[in-house]
Amino acid sequence: MMEIEVTKQNDAPLLSRKRVTAFVNFAATTPSRLELKFALGTQLKVNPDLVIIKHIYQRFGARRAKLIAHVYDKKDLLEKLESEGLIAKHFKKVIEKKEEQEAPAPEKKEESADDKKEAPAEEKKEDAGEEKAEAPAEKSE
Repeated sequence: MMEIEVTKQNDAPLLSRKRVTAFVNFAATTPSRLELKFALGTQLKVNPDLVIIKHIYQRFGARRAKLIAHVYDKKDLLEKLESEGLIAKHFKKVIEKKEEQEAPAPEKKEESADDKKEAPAEEKKEDAGEEKAEAPAEKSE
C-alpha cells in the first residue's frame, strides 16, 4: 500500500516539463523507481513513460520518503534532457529485452573472428619451436 502526497508543482515552460515534489507513505520496503513512476503518473493523470524520478530521499527506518520527479510533455525532450543512466533505470525492462534480441547474433560473429585470428598465431609459434629444437641438434653432431 502506497500513498503519494504532491506538495509542489513548478512549471518549466522552456524545458517543457514540470518539477514535482511529493511525499510517499508506504507500509513495507521503499518502492522502486518503476513503481513510483507508475503511481505518480496515474495520480497526475499523465503517461508514466513521461515521468522521471530524479531523487528519492528517505531517512533510515522511516516509512516516508521525499520524492522529486520531472514530468515531460514529450518523450523526445525527455531523452534529450535527462542522462542516459537515469533513463536506463526507468526503462530497464525495455532495454534488457532489446539487448537479449541483439546480443546472440554479434557474439557468434566475434567468436569466429577471434578463432581465425588465433589459429595462425599458434601455427607460427609451433613452427618457431620446431626450428629451435632442430638447431641445437645439428650443432651437437
